[in-house]
Amino acid sequence: MTYLSNFLAKLFSFSFLVSGANYIIAMILFTLITKIILFPIGIWTQKNGIKMVKMKPYLNMIKAMYNKPIANTMLNSKHFR
Repeated sequence: MTYLSNFLAKLFSFSFLVSGANYIIAMILFTLITKIILFPIGIWTQKNGIKMVKMKPYLNMIKAMYNKPIANTMLNSKHFR
């Protein structure tokens, strides 16, 4: 976690230096830079979410096929008591 905070601090100090020691412009630059950095991660997350929504019916079908009563599961067996 310290790596992330150090990186963000250096990024903000860089944007502060580029802005000419103006905090408002530095914060706007910092926001834009972080959004540009995080944009590909957001797209990747959305694509995976769409894939999971498409897979949901198949997962429910498999879950229904292999649904066992609670009495027969490993959690209720004598080995886990």
